[in-house]
Amino acid sequence: MQDAIITIDHKIDAISCANYPMGEPVSLFLREKRSAGNDVSDPPVVLFIHGGTYPAVADFDLPIEDYSWMAFLAARGFHVFAMDCVGYGYSSRHWLDNPAAADPDHVSAGAFLRSPQPDWKDIDSVVDFIRKRTSTDKIHLIGWSAGGPRAGGYAALHPDKVDRLILLAPAYFGGGADVSTDAPSPKGAPLRLTSRSVFDAMWDNEVKRADQVDFDVREEVWSLLMKIDPVGASWDPPAVRSPNTSLEAINRGWNRTMASRITAPSLLITMEWDVHVHPSTVETLFEDLVVDDKVFATIHGASHYMPWERDHALLHHLSASWLRDGTAGGLRRGTLSIDPRR
Repeated sequence: MQDAIITIDHKIDAISCANYPMGEPVSLFLREKRSAGNDVSDPPVVLFIHGGTYPAVADFDLPIEDYSWMAFLAARGFHVFAMDCVGYGYSSRHWLDNPAAADPDHVSAGAFLRSPQPDWKDIDSVVDFIRKRTSTDKIHLIGWSAGGPRAGGYAALHPDKVDRLILLAPAYFGGGADVSTDAPSPKGAPLRLTSRSVFDAMWDNEVKRADQVDFDVREEVWSLLMKIDPVGASWDPPAVRSPNTSLEAINRGWNRTMASRITAPSLLITMEWDVHVHPSTVETLFEDLVVDDKVFATIHGASHYMPWERDHALLHHLSASWLRDGTAGGLRRGTLSIDPRR
């Protein structure tokens, strides 16, 4: 009989390093999952890092059937965590409570758009908390979409704290150009709103087969997003709130030089029909990595939103293999093509 899964939610005190707001006390949300049969200090330890729009619980702990990536790994002996960066989900974001903050002409539009630098600080606060809680020196990182610059950049900056790395559809724009961390961050409205119509349209743009998505699950994803964000849910139309960013801001400091500093064995995963992060840009990042153990996996018949699609279990099994054994499809280095219909 499988052990029950224990879930614990934490709040970690920190100081915001984001340009908006800078220097304010903030609270970082961290979800923990482990098997009841495991001690709190049992390795291996994994931290999930969300993308640019949706928070960690919706991304990685969807409480539907077998969709929770966190629960999958926890049931297989991993000690699993997922965090919300400042401005997302259950972490501090009161400065995004006014819908006018999404208006480019609003007084707060002088704020800097979100770039990876403050997120790397958030991640370090969380990683140090996890290392202390679990008595573990190094942890594994998994980042999705804009979580790619977050997780990848952090791994480059703190190789002594990162064991293995998985980047799912990692944002890496500009062909890996060396956009400097010192380059000015673009300015704009601090708030981005994602309504239900936008949520559907972005996903529908990448749905190309009838059995790709369970639309009842899509309803559940949106319902969970509204539960996580009751403020955004109360607006007309209801919307998910997230810090505003841009391709230029995401790429600031996340470049070829940074990628070349990553020492953690790295699994990069791209999806055939991904429009948000085109597979060619993920391949460029793969080429810019100099670490010996690295695998580039392409999953066919899937979109950017694969963690919420019917073939999501492929990601779960790939991650468990890479984090446990350092292999994906039996490879430690090279390219892998996966088509679940063959």
